Amino acid sequence: MSRSVTVILGVALLAAFILSLGLPWDVLTSLVERDRNLAVTVLVELRLPRTALALVYGAMLGAA
Repeated sequence: MSRSVTVILGVALLAAFILSLGLPWDVLTSLVERDRNLAVTVLVELRLPRTALALVYGAMLGAA
């Protein structure tokens, strides 16, 4: 695989990771305005592991 394809795939993977954490943005924004600690807890304890699991599971399915 050429270097440019690898870079494009890496950028796409990073974009999918960030979008999975941040969407829906309006709900997270309102939660941050109400209770910042709760919003951080939701992101770190719920959304981050779910996103990481989805990426790893997708990679395993793609490699199979």
